[in-house]
Amino acid sequence: MIRRLRFQGFKSLADVELELGQLNVIVGANGSGKTNLLEAIGLVSAAVFGHVDDESLMRRGVRPGLPALYKTAFKATPIRRAITLEIADERALYRVVLDNPIKNPDAAWRFRNEAVELDGAPIATRSPRAARLHHPSGPEKLDVDNLRGLAPLLRAMSPARAVGELLESIERYAIYTPFTPMLRGTTADPNPAQPLGLMGGGLADAVRELGLDEPQLARSSPS
Repeated sequence: MIRRLRFQGFKSLADVELELGQLNVIVGANGSGKTNLLEAIGLVSAAVFGHVDDESLMRRGVRPGLPALYKTAFKATPIRRAITLEIADERALYRVVLDNPIKNPDAAWRFRNEAVELDGAPIATRSPRAARLHHPSGPEKLDVDNLRGLAPLLRAMSPARAVGELLESIERYAIYTPFTPMLRGTTADPNPAQPLGLMGGGLADAVRELGLDEPQLARSSPS
């Protein structure tokens, strides 16, 4: 289970660290940063997927936008060029530093730094100079470009179970935002992720697959 989050330079999250429990409720006024926190996790999820662009972000319910809209920009504070994101559970940790210039931005974000750790020891790391897989006998250089993350490559190598479980839980993350027209079936869900759709377009079909008929649904509905 994910225990800790840390984000630096993402939207209103200039430097935020959170300790999580089994159930976490985020409360705040409009514009206070609740959605930014959820979208920061979505950005990490896209990084674990291995490619950070508008398509991979939208598949996770993150609003697409120019790089300038993702970077912390408070008054009288210089805009940080890179965004640092970190997620950890009891044993494993994933950290990534993403970069995309404000002027002449690229379609995809670059991976500047990346690290996967187990019990505080590095499993795989990346810097602007090189990416390495760490063995007890010594580091092995990896041939990856800066538009592709290390996580898919590492998962293909059957990492330690704790590492694999953390990476899988991060990659499967998505923001579920039910929207009335999609729930009613009058508008197609633009993100039809299984089983519900990110905006609820598949909710009726998912309930139907549970085998509940209309009388049962009526009895279980609140008055």
